[in-house]
Amino acid sequence: MGDSLVPSGIAASGAVDQLRAKHHLYILPADEPEHQRLDLQQELLTRIRHGLFLCKEGVRRTLNPKAGVSRPVALDLGCGSGFWTVEMAKQFPEVEVVGIDLFIPDVPARVPSNCRFEQYDLNDGLPHYRASVNVVHASCVAQGIMDFPWFMDQVWEALRPGGVFLTVSGDMQMYDENKQPWTVAEEDDGESSFSYHVLLMTELWKAMKSKGPGILSYPNISRWLQDMGREKWEDIGLWNTYVPIGPWKEDMTEHEKHTSDLMRQNMLKIHQVLRSSLHASGVPEETTQRWTNGAGDELLKLQKRMYCHWLFNWAVKVDGAAPSRYD
Repeated sequence: MGDSLVPSGIAASGAVDQLRAKHHLYILPADEPEHQRLDLQQELLTRIRHGLFLCKEGVRRTLNPKAGVSRPVALDLGCGSGFWTVEMAKQFPEVEVVGIDLFIPDVPARVPSNCRFEQYDLNDGLPHYRASVNVVHASCVAQGIMDFPWFMDQVWEALRPGGVFLTVSGDMQMYDENKQPWTVAEEDDGESSFSYHVLLMTELWKAMKSKGPGILSYPNISRWLQDMGREKWEDIGLWNTYVPIGPWKEDMTEHEKHTSDLMRQNMLKIHQVLRSSLHASGVPEETTQRWTNGAGDELLKLQKRMYCHWLFNWAVKVDGAAPSRYD
């Protein structure tokens, strides 16, 4: 298929201001540097799972076009920079791929003609997608969702029978080289266990938690899917993986080295985002600079050996599921 123009820029400034005022939960920016970081993060996730998605058989089956059936649809909820949206559209040219976010990403001038973007708040639900979607992808969206169990019910309602729900979450807890939770120590304790990077990630978690309960959702997604019942989901899966932050392990393959370096680059970019956020929240500039510089040294010089924990959840809607209660 050919390419088509998509809206350029984020959105009209008035619309952005209205959405930002309405949606107070999400604290990270929606500017070009952050979208570049999200591109890097999606590249990282693609390398971790060796592709754009897990539950590969289920995704390919539901996206396979069928005679007499309307065109398959994939939604990328909280699409961020639009990386996954565009790449998925390239990989599946017969599928309509829609990225949805508070802000329309400033993607390259031309994208596949089967790809488009919509701008609205996911906390308003998915009423115009009832029983019409084959795949729903939601990567690192928990913080922006006010009620995640309700959100999962909305996803179930949107999916066609046999449709697949995919979620990805990055754990805010850092882990040591033995994959044990890294305990936060005070900066002036003088303990070898102190880490500026852990300090920064803890501050980010506190800031997110102060905005609402969303950041507490991601460890519970698998259980909540189970609680929805086997009459709704016929396949529920969870894959946990630990990615080194930087190539500090011995005998790493080239793939592992590259993946761990992408993980480190992603964290270094998060440090820079946090620098302005911490200063805006009242942390003195001198303290902010000391923290971010210390965290950067830890990762660049491999002074601290630690892992980032990622959780990948998926579920397949029961093929003979009853019609939506909204119909």
